[in-house]
Amino acid sequence: MDWDEIADCLQWCRGQTLRSFQGFTDSLGEQCVVPYKESLNPPLWEFGHVAWFQTYWITRNKHREKGLNYTAHTHALPHPDQPDAIFNSSLLAHSPRWELEAITAEKVVAVLERGLNEVLECLSKDAASDKTSPYFYQLAIAHECMHLEAFLMQANQLGIAVESVSAPGALPNNEHAGCQPTKRIHVPAQILMSQTAEPDVATQHHFVFDNECPPRKWEVDAFEIDSRPISYGEYAPILERRPHSGLRAGPKGLEKLFFGQWIAVDESAPVTNIRLDDAQAWCEMHGRRLPTEAEWLAASALEDFALGEVWEWTADPFLPFDGFAPHPYVDYSKPWFGDHQLLKGWSWATPTPMRDRQFRNFYKPHRADAFNGFRSVSR
Repeated sequence: MDWDEIADCLQWCRGQTLRSFQGFTDSLGEQCVVPYKESLNPPLWEFGHVAWFQTYWITRNKHREKGLNYTAHTHALPHPDQPDAIFNSSLLAHSPRWELEAITAEKVVAVLERGLNEVLECLSKDAASDKTSPYFYQLAIAHECMHLEAFLMQANQLGIAVESVSAPGALPNNEHAGCQPTKRIHVPAQILMSQTAEPDVATQHHFVFDNECPPRKWEVDAFEIDSRPISYGEYAPILERRPHSGLRAGPKGLEKLFFGQWIAVDESAPVTNIRLDDAQAWCEMHGRRLPTEAEWLAASALEDFALGEVWEWTADPFLPFDGFAPHPYVDYSKPWFGDHQLLKGWSWATPTPMRDRQFRNFYKPHRADAFNGFRSVSR
């Protein structure tokens, strides 16, 4: 991204965030009260956290121009409406977020709007210098994009109408991989690199996360993989032995629970909201397995490999590459290595800036609230 694209993306993200917040308050009331659940955050806290994160890493960051060479602990004091003790997710654990009383919808909107204006003022100054890294602006964009998808995941769990929290262009468009029949793609043996080079830490305009570094080399044996994710029709037979709370047999065929409504599914569309063990059980039933990250990357470069609509479980746990070193946002990856599983690709709800084959998503294996699916590989 160049600086103009970064400015446009910051404004687009914040517009989408404000639209989502309006949908939550319209549906749940000004206090947005939700039940405690591992897969949820109190909406007022989460929207406030998005505003805080952008402000912390840009307007309060005294060394933001240095990018990955930034010196830790060089941040200005917070605004009274954005205390670190409340909105820094590294300082406030999950459970206490339900106990906060000082957050109001009015304050959340104010910090979202004020924060963007302050960030754009910083950007206009930073863009004038050819020695300034855009790293922290890109980090803020990536962070907000991930939360935009998380807002949709939460709305789906809470039964909030999808149209109220997302622009029409972000909704499933039925141009899914399921329009084509599944084929088996042969992928030849190869040596594969995860990325071509380390990011330029001084002036990089291609953003990467720390868990994507340093470059990784794999030796991949030949294998065969599905050309698209497993569809609802292909998945349905396993429901008799492994019921799914979001899928049922309706009067006219298979139905799924989608943002509070039971709707008929297109049985050729990729199945979604699938746990890791369910994906593994389906593969076992068919004498197949999940792909490794290396296999997925190798296959995804081929023309017949259909991407989109669901995140795809892999066979690999979420682990660092050899030589891993955390980036300034230290708690992005490091705390989650080992007990999360790696997913590749992107879902229909993933904003365009986050659609990157190299991106390494991760969830705990039991999570079915995300828009997760899978494809299979020959044993």
